[in-house]
Amino acid sequence: MIARVVASRKFMTAILGALLVALNDALDLGLREDTMRHIVMILTGWLVGESAIDAASAWSNGRNGHHRPPAPPQATPHE
Repeated sequence: MIARVVASRKFMTAILGALLVALNDALDLGLREDTMRHIVMILTGWLVGESAIDAASAWSNGRNGHHRPPAPPQATPHE
């Protein structure tokens, strides 16, 4: 379970963003504060979007612990 989380793109993106901010401060990479803010906002937006997609997928597949009500029966044409 932990290996799967660590290998996920969302986790790696979060780590990359945190490392970029930390390294910019520690090593003085020369990235301005507003540039760093924009990079973090883009990464955060991507993470939120991916999470929303994953949540919608889990909901539609019934993996959220709740069962969706069954679809109403389809009317069959009379012959």
